[in-house]
This record gives sequence, structure tokens and C-alpha cells, in this order.
Amino acid sequence: MLDSSPSRRDEPRPGTAAPGAPVILVGADGGPGGGSALAAAGRLAARLGAAVVVGHAQALPPAVPVGEAAADLRDDLEVAVLLQAAAALDPFGVPWRLALADGEAGPALRRLAEQCDAALVVVGSRGCGVGVTLRRLVGGSVSAHLVHHETRPVLVVPPPARADGGAGTATPGAAA
Repeated sequence: MLDSSPSRRDEPRPGTAAPGAPVILVGADGGPGGGSALAAAGRLAARLGAAVVVGHAQALPPAVPVGEAAADLRDDLEVAVLLQAAAALDPFGVPWRLALADGEAGPALRRLAEQCDAALVVVGSRGCGVGVTLRRLVGGSVSAHLVHHETRPVLVVPPPARADGGAGTATPGAAA
């Protein structure tokens, strides 16, 4: 199992950024579609000599029990994000670290962007379709929240194209 203690979590990953290098904040949720935003952030960071902060907001639904079960769920989500980030960012050789925030993803990512003085915020998009529209009505769109409220530049990365060449569609758990 991956060690997700604060000292391990905050330890910079591969690569080195120059002192004072720009920071790119990328939102990640560990879902199957989250790799697109992470890969885009990695490509940009490699080109710009930037560091990446992988932001993960943890807002557990009210139905989740408190105590040890909630802590286990949070740990599982954190491990999923760490593994996804390592797979997407390590090939670019850029320095990165994970930053956690409590609360809804949009406002939490805005707080993280302020804390790390991000030059750019990168998030994924869930795509289009009826299912996506219904999920956005219920939970809102992180990318829309950031585009409307963040004062820093925001890059919204579309989901990967489908194998049949159509526009990307929602993947359960994808960031946005």
C-alpha cells in the first residue's frame, strides 16, 4: 500500500523546477477520466519549467458514515489520486506534489490556487450527454465554477475522444 502520510504526500516527486518557477494547479479526483487534465498539466509544466500541484478536494456525501469508515474512504481516494498523478506526471519528469482540501471541488481548488500562487489552474471536463447534464444539475460543474469565479487563467481539458471518433463523453468519476 502507498504511504499517504503527510510527510510522504507533500514530498516533491521527480524532476526539479528552478526556484521561483511557475506553479500549475491541476484538479484530480482519481476517477477514470482524470488523466487527461493531469497529462495536459504535465506537458505544460515540462515546456514551461513549472512545478505541478495536484489538488484534490474531499467532500464526502452526507450518506458516508463518520469515523473510521470515512477516514478509510478518504485514504482510498487519496491513494487513487496519487497513483493516477504518478502515472500521468512522472513520464514528463516534472516536480509535483499532492495538496488536499476539504469541501466542494470548485471552491476548494480556488483556495489551493491562492495558497500555491498558481499561474494556471487545469481541470478536466466531463464531456457531453444526458448523464453528464443530469450530474451537473445535481452536483454542479467544477470547470464552470472555476471559469466563472477564478481570477487566474483556467484551462479546461476535454475528455479523450471515443474510439468511434465521437466527442468525449462522461466517464463516471471524471474530474469537472
